[in-house]
Amino acid sequence: MELLADDRGAEALPMLESLAKQAPTHAAIQEGFAIALERAGPRVEPASAALIRARID
Repeated sequence: MELLADDRGAEALPMLESLAKQAPTHAAIQEGFAIALERAGPRVEPASAALIRARID
């Protein structure tokens, strides 16, 4: 995803979160969402972080 490549993960989060909810088994989408969350760091709402952690576990 271009936003992630440009180090703009925080901007990509809303779109990726929506996609991640719609396609919970799509590896590329889940990976992109995880990368965006990681790059956004502490600015991410706890609910978003919990969503990806739940999918990893």
